[in-house]
Amino acid sequence: MKWPPKEERERLEVEGFIEAYQQLPHGKRLTICVKGEKPDYILQDSNGKKIGVELTSVYLNDRSVPDSHMPEIEENETYPNNEGQIPLYLERLATAVHQKIRLARSGYNLENPLVLSVYVNEYVSIFMTRNDWEILVQRHYNLFHNLHPFSEVVFWKLANNHLFFVNSSGSHFVENSCVMRKTINGIMGRIRFLWFLLLHEKKYKSFLSKSWKVAIFLFFALLGLDLLKITPVGLLLIFVSWLLSFSIHTFKYFKKYKNPDKLTDEELNNFLEHMNESS
Repeated sequence: MKWPPKEERERLEVEGFIEAYQQLPHGKRLTICVKGEKPDYILQDSNGKKIGVELTSVYLNDRSVPDSHMPEIEENETYPNNEGQIPLYLERLATAVHQKIRLARSGYNLENPLVLSVYVNEYVSIFMTRNDWEILVQRHYNLFHNLHPFSEVVFWKLANNHLFFVNSSGSHFVENSCVMRKTINGIMGRIRFLWFLLLHEKKYKSFLSKSWKVAIFLFFALLGLDLLKITPVGLLLIFVSWLLSFSIHTFKYFKKYKNPDKLTDEELNNFLEHMNESS
């Protein structure tokens, strides 16, 4: 497998971090604001609040990439469960965190809160349990209780999409069930957004009131059916036609409101007020 260049790797990592961060109990949907150095990226949430993100990925040793990650893997090939390598990998993780803290204390831009993103990109991590992550913090108590200038460290891409993060409130293991709850919250956020559109976007409200009529008209025009021949399948086709039209039209508004800089002051204020009140 061809290993991607540094710029592409960083882009993939920050996108992975954004997806993972959203699943944290306190997580938010972030977007890239600026690509830079010290830290690697400046991200911002929907309210315009910015955080600096420093990226790092940790391997078992310096030969992991050419020896284990670059060679092609057979379809049915499995990675051996070598639990003896877990303590070594935990030390590698602690060393990486320590090095990033030391570097960040010697000249990083501290204008925004800093978060350290640790991409757990090693096969042995598949077999690491919650207890292993707790041992990491226990063995390096002083390190993880003095993260300054980082406000938190997020370890992501764990087995079964679990997450682990450390901040001033302690260490936290986020299981997949918690991730599912965050996903549901994300769905609820989208429902609140649709309600916002109905209240504040006159064109969108008008579209919804007319879309059913248009869908039914197109259905009969294309299939040549009359009202006496409507079947469950016909009703389903009407609904699918409407749903497709609804999705295409709604996507335009999702795209519009994901770019705060392109909104008018009134649109932005209405949006922030509604979403905050509905949270």
